[in-house]
Amino acid sequence: MKKSLKRTIICFFLMLGIAGTVSAPTEAKSHVNYTKIYKKFAKKQVRKKKKTLYMAIVKLDTPVLLITDRVWNTRDDWYGTTNEAHLHQYYKRKIRYIGYIGAGPSSRLCYHKKSLVYGGHHFSCRLKVKNGVGKLDTSSGIYLNDVPYYHEKAIIKHNKRRVISKKRISKKQAEKDDYYAKCRLVKFKKVK
Repeated sequence: MKKSLKRTIICFFLMLGIAGTVSAPTEAKSHVNYTKIYKKFAKKQVRKKKKTLYMAIVKLDTPVLLITDRVWNTRDDWYGTTNEAHLHQYYKRKIRYIGYIGAGPSSRLCYHKKSLVYGGHHFSCRLKVKNGVGKLDTSSGIYLNDVPYYHEKAIIKHNKRRVISKKRISKKQAEKDDYYAKCRLVKFKKVK
């Protein structure tokens, strides 16, 4: 009886192992073709809005999509850039709308390392996007004298901004937080 019990247990585990091997799911694809997904989405937006749109895909932690309806067409370093765009990210098999981002009239949307960067005359913003949520760091009062300097942290989701913290900082720290000084321009292309 002991031998048959051992054989039964061994057969059971063998059958379980074979069944597990046959029915085990194959490895999921870890690579997502963001470019293809974002281009398809941008084309849908063109048909929906019935106007010319421009797009840029920026590689942060995961690539994000920027869509705008206007770019600068001057023939210099700023050709194909803009100071405002709608930000989207592909997350959990859907393209999520993060929000509208806009800089001052004399600045452009840029990126640095894993952040989108934009600014104005005396403020600088760094936006990190992860899991369908934007985390915004803003320093204001940069390069001004006799004004209070602030550093603000906020979360952006579905075009709604929620301030997490706002604290007063020194002039030296504000100038150190000038994210806009160390970045590269985001170049937009027409959606075809």
